[in-house]
Amino acid sequence: MSHEIYINKRGDVSFAYYGDMGWHRLGNPIINVKDKLEWKLKGGYNWEILTAAVNYFTDSESLMSFDGQCVHYRSDTLDPLAVNSSQFKVHQPQDILDFMFEVCDKADLDMETLGVLRGGKRFFALAKVKDDTLIERFGKPADYSYFK
Repeated sequence: MSHEIYINKRGDVSFAYYGDMGWHRLGNPIINVKDKLEWKLKGGYNWEILTAAVNYFTDSESLMSFDGQCVHYRSDTLDPLAVNSSQFKVHQPQDILDFMFEVCDKADLDMETLGVLRGGKRFFALAKVKDDTLIERFGKPADYSYFK
């Protein structure tokens, strides 16, 4: 997975960690685990997904549109991410960050990593479950170390 971590043209790595640095030696250390802005900037979540109509030129150089489809692209680099149905629900990086902070707050978890993969096509976040936290699965205690 480390080969898929997004590194922009300036060499900024879209990966943040709290605690020990990973084996791949990539990433930006987090000083304050509760600082959402620090996670956002160091984890590479400081952009939005924008949407535009899909258009194309025919052999006769006529501009045509692909109705019902749209292209999603990054607001910072303008790099395309995907072509989807216009009804596709986009989840912004900020939405994912807010969700993880809410889960960590309510479940008393510690976020350990946050980052962007495949140029912005995938996001990830990982939170450590504290040793004394009981998690049940199908009504039975489960041994989970991380929430992802």
